[in-house]
Amino acid sequence: MGAWPISVDMDCHQSVSFLGCSFGFLNADDDEYYLLQRNTPLEGLNSPFVQVSLNEAPLQYEGRYVYRTPPSKDEYILLKPGQRVAASVRINDIFSLHSDGLYDIKYNKPLQVLSKDEMGLGMKGSEVEVSESVSIYLENVHLFSSPVREPVGQEEGNIVHIESCTLAVYIGGTKKERSDTTAAHKKLCAGFDKVKAKVRNDKNYTTWFGAHTASRANKVKGVYQKCRDGISQNTVTYNIKPSNCKSNWYAYTYHNSRTVFLCNIYFRDPVACRTSGTSKEGTLVHEWTHAFGLTEDYAYGKTNVKNLAKSHPDRAVDNAETYEFYYCRSK
Repeated sequence: MGAWPISVDMDCHQSVSFLGCSFGFLNADDDEYYLLQRNTPLEGLNSPFVQVSLNEAPLQYEGRYVYRTPPSKDEYILLKPGQRVAASVRINDIFSLHSDGLYDIKYNKPLQVLSKDEMGLGMKGSEVEVSESVSIYLENVHLFSSPVREPVGQEEGNIVHIESCTLAVYIGGTKKERSDTTAAHKKLCAGFDKVKAKVRNDKNYTTWFGAHTASRANKVKGVYQKCRDGISQNTVTYNIKPSNCKSNWYAYTYHNSRTVFLCNIYFRDPVACRTSGTSKEGTLVHEWTHAFGLTEDYAYGKTNVKNLAKSHPDRAVDNAETYEFYYCRSK
């Protein structure tokens, strides 16, 4: 494989009510390659694949954070030599643009690329870093629409009081789906307290969060505390199997949200944490660190998360899956 078999081009333009950006993905090599559509605009607005700044100050991404299974073959698109695929999105659907000024839109995710042989062998392939960006001066942005999250209504009789923790509201779901989620949720308050108290410079910490420093350890404690405070001081909602769920999604949420959306495969897992796979309790930890702790998704899976700890400890303390793994191994 050449160093950069897939290239990215971007173009952004202002319309009356939105900022539109188009993204093109070109196979510039002589061989065929498969491109993972996940974490790109080719799959829609399901990840922070761009970073937006106003006058060099980064804006907060307001779209979904989706927890999902490892990629399957049907998430890849085959690009023949010279073939280009493209997608267009509205940036103001995932970022609030409130002020006129100079905006920078930078592509923010590496591309996952496989050769035909690697696809046939089920290999991971290579990550291609992208450095493409666009600068555009926007005027009259008060006319732009703002990001909109799906509405969450309350259904009569679905409020469950969990002693010493919080109120949980359920939207949809069967009696068993709600009771299993309640059982997982009940573990969280005491779990967050216990895990926070165990944050120290030991092997478990360095395995998942990397080299210990006081500031990074305090960040870890702070995220767990924010989750504890968030679910104990708010009435949180579990929306069960909403229409936006995909077949390979466990759950999703948003930064500063009090709702977690639970998808089909979440319900296949056992309630309590385990070290050999996912669990309902672990998934709820993952999601609440996004919602209340404002974590990101830099790495998934044990191997990738451990590698992140070794190479980028500052990112490890901001990675949702890391908090899930550490939590389930510290209780």
